[in-house]
Amino acid sequence: MSSSTEQVKGFDTEELINFLKGRNLHLNETHYNSLRHKEIAGSDFLNYTREELKGLGLAIGPTKRIEQLINELNTQSNDVLKKEVEGLDTEGLINFLKERQNLHLNETHYNIFRHKEITGSDFLNYTKEEFEGFGLASGPAKRIEQLVNELNNQIIFNLWTTAEDNRLVAVINRFGSRNWNRIARKMGNRNPIECQRRWNLINFNANRPSRNGTRSLHHRNTSSTRDDHKKILQRID
Repeated sequence: MSSSTEQVKGFDTEELINFLKGRNLHLNETHYNSLRHKEIAGSDFLNYTREELKGLGLAIGPTKRIEQLINELNTQSNDVLKKEVEGLDTEGLINFLKERQNLHLNETHYNIFRHKEITGSDFLNYTKEEFEGFGLASGPAKRIEQLVNELNNQIIFNLWTTAEDNRLVAVINRFGSRNWNRIARKMGNRNPIECQRRWNLINFNANRPSRNGTRSLHHRNTSSTRDDHKKILQRID
């Protein structure tokens, strides 16, 4: 039986290794020992970047196969959400959309959905042009289309890069970590949930001491790192 994304999140290191052994990844004990040495749990695994996977000592082949698995697992959660949306009536769909503040919709938009009696199953099959035909302006129509594409897994969420990590840290240093919709807008290509999950992982790794009792160099707040963040913020502003 295949494991869901939520199940993988709850795995400890050995459970994660057993899960990977059951996949056709062609890994060996050297790879598994790297996971043990780094004490990687399921929740860590789902947020690993390609650079971090390479940092485990993996060759390009295993790295690419694991990256593909992580992408597959991260899109499974969209599959579950899609099934929920498919079963929504019009008011249920509107409530679902209201929860997504980054869509910036208002009652005029919601009344269009009511007037057209659009249900969740209808919603998942509409295009930007059709939303515009209902009376939505180009901006809201485009944002809704992006959500539809995400739910239909037509957009695969990529692993986080080091550059994105640095940008996220810079944005949060500037604006704080309360308004995730704002942070996502500043990131430009990530949704609020992705940003919050990634920040939680960065914080966890930054505060977890290494075997010699020091923090990871990658997360130390050095002057060079602060300078990089200042440059990023200048571009954000």
